[in-house]
Amino acid sequence: MTVGELMDILENYDEDTRVVIGVIRRCGSKKYFAMDYFAMDICEVEECKTNIWDDDNDNAVVITEGMRIGSVD
Repeated sequence: MTVGELMDILENYDEDTRVVIGVIRRCGSKKYFAMDYFAMDICEVEECKTNIWDDDNDNAVVITEGMRIGSVD
């Protein structure tokens, strides 16, 4: 996703709406597992050099997750 694509998506929301990162955690064995969805606070947003496995290594805007603040239903 690009900054422009993210901005296009976010412009449909009230500017006072909180932004979090949804984190999916898989627990258990391959046969029996549970998925937990967490709401994570955003610690910081900054431009960093990245090492994306299937793309050119370049700078990207990185949204870094902070503390877990709840769950996603």
